[in-house]
Amino acid sequence: PHLKNDVRSVFIEIKTASGRGLTLTPDHLIMAMPCGEESPDARALKRARDIVVGECVVSVSGEDEVVSLAKTQGHGVYSVVTAERSGYIVVNQIVSSSFAFYHELPNHYYHFH
Repeated sequence: PHLKNDVRSVFIEIKTASGRGLTLTPDHLIMAMPCGEESPDARALKRARDIVVGECVVSVSGEDEVVSLAKTQGHGVYSVVTAERSGYIVVNQIVSSSFAFYHELPNHYYHFH
C-alpha cells in the first residue's frame, strides 16, 4: 500500500474522552469493548468503521470512551509489520492491530517466514 500514498483515501478519526485521537482506514482493526466491562474476554478487534460513540477503545492505561467519530479524506496509507508476535501496536497510547480485515492469518504468515 505504500505506493498508493499519493491517492486520496477515506479515514475514520476517533477521539476519546482522555483527549487521545487516532486516524485509521475504515477496515483497520482496533481493540474495543463495551465501557465498564470488566472481563478481558469483552475486548475484541473491530474495524474502525464499526466503532460507535460511547464504546470504549483499549488504551495503555485501560478503557477510554469514544466521544466522537468523523469520516475524513487524506493521503498516507501504511501497513505496519513488526517483530511483535501478537500483531498488536500502540498508537497515541491506543491499542490497535497492525492489520486490516484479518488479524491472525497475516500475523502468522509474517512470523512463519
